[in-house]
Amino acid sequence: LNYPASNIVVANGVKQAMNNAILSIVEQGDEVIILAPYWVSYEGSVKFAGGTPVVLESSVAENYKVPASRIAAAIKPSTKLLILNSPCNPTGAVWSKDELVAIADIVRAHPKMMVLADEIYEYILFDGSLTSFGTLPDMLERTITLNGFSKGFAMTGWRLGYAAAPEPVAKSMARMQSIISAGANMFVQYAAVEALNGPRDDVVAMREAYRK
Repeated sequence: LNYPASNIVVANGVKQAMNNAILSIVEQGDEVIILAPYWVSYEGSVKFAGGTPVVLESSVAENYKVPASRIAAAIKPSTKLLILNSPCNPTGAVWSKDELVAIADIVRAHPKMMVLADEIYEYILFDGSLTSFGTLPDMLERTITLNGFSKGFAMTGWRLGYAAAPEPVAKSMARMQSIISAGANMFVQYAAVEALNGPRDDVVAMREAYRK
């Protein structure tokens, strides 16, 4: 994904980036689709913003991935957002490109709906490759992509995350963050630059340890 700096908001962890995004676009009465099993903070953040969580359950028989058909059936005029976490915490489920294309087709048919793509586990991927939702046709302007350094780079306590979003959403998120916490600390941002530009040997070693 390629973005100018004006589309990026750096936050104190991915949790803050997520809350910035949800508080920026979700209003009282809006519905947010959450695919279960899911990370616990999603539902609380939606409720905090005044939105209504719509939780869609999945089973082990479905590889813990809600089919696109059930996502489509859950969408209403009040649906504002779909939260998509791939690779997923806690299940480890990874949506294939074909599965994501099917979801993108649904989103394309509902112009008031956006996708919050949590891709924090980008480097903890045991098989295949990650398809970032924003790379799909017409989805860049419909997607807020979350990522950070806690998982892939083992920088958990340093609290640095970021969001890439359409510029109007990014500006709103930056205003929201300036009210709550000003900005992410500087020395961790320098560490993040080194992590991104440096070799991935340690990342690969961690992933192999997790696989075992």
